[in-house]
Amino acid sequence: MKKLFSLLINIYKKYGNLFQGKCFYAFILFYKHQREWGTGRALKYVLKEFPHIHVIKGRDKVSAIGKMLEKVRIRPGQSDSLFVYPVDECVTLKLKGKILGNCCVDYSKIIGNSLEDLKMNEGEVFSLSNDSLIGYIESFTERIIASVGSSELKNKDLIIRNLQDTKTKKADTLEGALQRILLINAIQWQTGHILVGLGRLDLVLDRFSDDKRTDEELKGILKDFLRNLHEYYCLKSNALMGDTGQIIILGGNTEDGGYFTNRFTGLFLDAVKELDLPDPKVLIRISSKTPDQLWEKITDLIMAENGSPLISNDDVVIPCMLEFGYSKEEAYGYTTSACWEPMPGEGCEQNNIVSINCLEAFDIISGSIKEKEPDSFEAFMDLYFDGLEKHVKEILDYIDGIEWEEDPVISLFNSSARSRHMDAACGGGRSNNYGLLTVAMGNAVNSIMNIKKLVYEDHIFSLQELDRIRRSNFKGRADVRELLSGMPKMYGTDDPAVVSMVNMITGRIRKMVSEYRNRFNGRVKIGLSSPHYIMNSTDYPASFDGRGKGDPFAVHISNDHASDHIGLISFAAGLDYGNAGFNGNVVDMLVSPALINDTMQREKFIYMLRQGFKQGMFQLQLNCISADELRKAKANPEDFPDLIVRVWGFNAYFVQLPEEYQDYLIERAERYERAS
Repeated sequence: MKKLFSLLINIYKKYGNLFQGKCFYAFILFYKHQREWGTGRALKYVLKEFPHIHVIKGRDKVSAIGKMLEKVRIRPGQSDSLFVYPVDECVTLKLKGKILGNCCVDYSKIIGNSLEDLKMNEGEVFSLSNDSLIGYIESFTERIIASVGSSELKNKDLIIRNLQDTKTKKADTLEGALQRILLINAIQWQTGHILVGLGRLDLVLDRFSDDKRTDEELKGILKDFLRNLHEYYCLKSNALMGDTGQIIILGGNTEDGGYFTNRFTGLFLDAVKELDLPDPKVLIRISSKTPDQLWEKITDLIMAENGSPLISNDDVVIPCMLEFGYSKEEAYGYTTSACWEPMPGEGCEQNNIVSINCLEAFDIISGSIKEKEPDSFEAFMDLYFDGLEKHVKEILDYIDGIEWEEDPVISLFNSSARSRHMDAACGGGRSNNYGLLTVAMGNAVNSIMNIKKLVYEDHIFSLQELDRIRRSNFKGRADVRELLSGMPKMYGTDDPAVVSMVNMITGRIRKMVSEYRNRFNGRVKIGLSSPHYIMNSTDYPASFDGRGKGDPFAVHISNDHASDHIGLISFAAGLDYGNAGFNGNVVDMLVSPALINDTMQREKFIYMLRQGFKQGMFQLQLNCISADELRKAKANPEDFPDLIVRVWGFNAYFVQLPEEYQDYLIERAERYERAS
């Protein structure tokens, strides 16, 4: 059954647009819920809901959205909620191409305007499409109002007023603003978008900072809002449970040399801490200007051990974005894609298209090595870069052929698309760059260092012999694998030669992509983080660092074989993120809960992190876990239903992760503890 699921999901990912239909979508719903509930309950649910499943198509995208919104069932949620969140997971659109993902709309547009204000009232095609879409949203809003009016919701009068105001007034209360966000966010999910971000919500809500209510009252409203966003957690999850892309960006440097923070910055941090849910997640933009009081709240959230926040360093990110060519407004207003990849605040750039596998070059050049042994380490590195260039070219050819689905929902809230009268998916955005990730950089660098030592310095093996043993997955040569595995894992340490090696590889990759322009004249940027360290490693050949065939790749910027946090931070601070190298560079750090729970140690730890950001660390995420707790949770999941861990760049319940991800987290924690 598991193999069948895997086969069908792979077919869906590769050919989904050809197979979209009621039965196939029913399978997708079953698959998603099976991960959450188990087979029996998921099957029972899908059979019950099957009559309500609709995969909508129309003569054009906007008319299809209109038909879809007519089919959506309005089901008010918690009776005491201040909001309604109209999502129907049984209704979706039939897509023709690849839909924009990993981005969010500019919610300030719907908060600071009414739907009527967003109409263009012009006669050409884009304007007519824009105004038709608004008409469908208005009709959808009327249906929601009618449903709420006939419900038993305690706050239905407030909800109805906020929804009615959406049509003709700008939002004048916090609840009204948050209701509009939920309405448009629901439509994004309903129209097939994936990994839907939430943007800089403290900035978007800044106009309500002088609300006369207490912080506790406002925090209660935010918690209600976040609980609604957590609904349909299963539906929203993409590759894994928890992989929703629902990221809230807080704080940040300003163009005038200051630092933006307001009442809502701290309230969001407190609300996420107290709710203790894996989703939505938080990214906090920090810098040398971040107030100590805010750092205290960041520390408190870290101590909550729920995976948040991811920390991004404006003192490094913003200069890199300016160097790349973004305007000051775009760079200082940056948000991120689903996990960590910086992009302009109103951007719809696609920053998580595919990962460059830094091990791929070894297999590309394997035939050349078999024919002729490189006579020096320098000759070997030239050959490695030849293979890497072939791999990168294949990727550029692939992304060049992507056909994007027309996207009137994103375009409705995109200033550039509206001013150009051009759909955001067709080049209407202000910037249209692509982002590539890199995976297995740690494995590649450790492999290169092993080759340098064993082949070209100590002359223990020829490269041909070592490559033959590797390609056989060390069959009959466990001694060689043990030797390779036991050699120092230098990636993630502050050894100058290793830092230089990484910068040389990333520099060559950036040079390889520097001339590329996509069909919208957008450029390519790269980053040193990737969600593909398990997905891309399945059945992947062994590597020269002792990793066996199919074993996971190294995670982001990390070193689980050494507990030297200062060395890892210094390594990350020494890397070159300039010249298009800023597409997410996350230090992934394992921390013992005992370290965080001891007051004196915690203060030293946070001081170390702050110093690391001053040195130049780009981004950071933490997993506060012990191997023992993870082992117990795997063995007795019913005793640990709420154990939250950090995966890729999102938070998830440990017991809902696939076994291979559970095992890898346990293995990483064990390696770290052994090194400690």
